Amino acid sequence: MRRELIAALIFMFLAFVAFLPIVLIELGKYPGDLLERIEALLTTRESTIIALGTLFLVLRLSVWAGHLNNRSAESRERINRRTQAEMKISDFRQIWINELRDDLARLVAVVNADMGSKELEEYQFLWTRVQLRLNPNDEEHNKIVADMAGLTNAIFTKSDFSGFQTGIQTKANSLLKAEWDRLKRDLKRAQDQEADEI
Repeated sequence: MRRELIAALIFMFLAFVAFLPIVLIELGKYPGDLLERIEALLTTRESTIIALGTLFLVLRLSVWAGHLNNRSAESRERINRRTQAEMKISDFRQIWINELRDDLARLVAVVNADMGSKELEEYQFLWTRVQLRLNPNDEEHNKIVADMAGLTNAIFTKSDFSGFQTGIQTKANSLLKAEWDRLKRDLKRAQDQEADEI
């Protein structure tokens, strides 16, 4: 865009330079000092000067309009790219929420009093998937992991694990609601930014 603007300005300058010798030659044909010559030139060549002035004005306006058009198009493109990126991140967050919810539900549901090797294998797989999805630096995530560890310990010691199941469900509900609210806020912010910048 800037190259086109610079090129247009260079062409305008070259056009001015091309007309300068003609103007100087015409000024030399009139008697008097410089101001009298300019006045005489303007008087005798009024229609030509108006036509050239109009031409330069139209050229300048078209360059300016093109420049504004390009800036507007670039701004819209930048807004679209940012909105698309935020929407894609929101899509990934939605997938993360759905998969975490499904894995936590299956993890809690697979636990029963007489777990066989198949159930233990599925439990371990789900436990690992959930743990890999959670952020070890987040306190709320660590509370879920702590309840999962307690559940695992209760399973292997044949202790009552219902409290840990309930704890996981309660903490997961809170976490998933917070993430869902965050997702909605991010989407609204992206839409508001797009509307503000248009």
